[in-house]
Amino acid sequence: METASLWLNELPPSDNLRFIGTRRVLSPRAREFYELLTKAWHDMRLPKFKGWVQVSLVIVWPDRRRRDPANLWKCIGDGLQKAGAVVDDCRILPVVEAVYRAGEKVAQGYGGSKVKSYEGGPLIPPAIGREGGLYIEVSQADVERIPLGERD
Repeated sequence: METASLWLNELPPSDNLRFIGTRRVLSPRAREFYELLTKAWHDMRLPKFKGWVQVSLVIVWPDRRRRDPANLWKCIGDGLQKAGAVVDDCRILPVVEAVYRAGEKVAQGYGGSKVKSYEGGPLIPPAIGREGGLYIEVSQADVERIPLGERD
């Protein structure tokens, strides 16, 4: 199964901060994150995934404030689609593997899955930017096709 991963020394803006006011105009911070993700994906010559994909994250918050990891998903999915990493962000199966606050692990994923690229190695790179960091791993999802008549 093909897998691609990268580390960003920046977190995406929360879904609450993606747009300017009530208009659907992207905030400068969201645009910068999309550009950073696109550049990193292309510089590393990572593949394009079609169909259903699993996106696993390790989130490193820069301080001890409480934050909601779910508010990052929309920006990450849109960014992966804009970068050409995935064809359709509606076909992402999201998994948060671990959450760190100020360098201390505060949560571990419960699904029994592990971020493959870091097995046996250090989970968090030594240089974490002042804005925190994000490890993203994308892999083709092994999904079971459910016949139309059997869906809920």
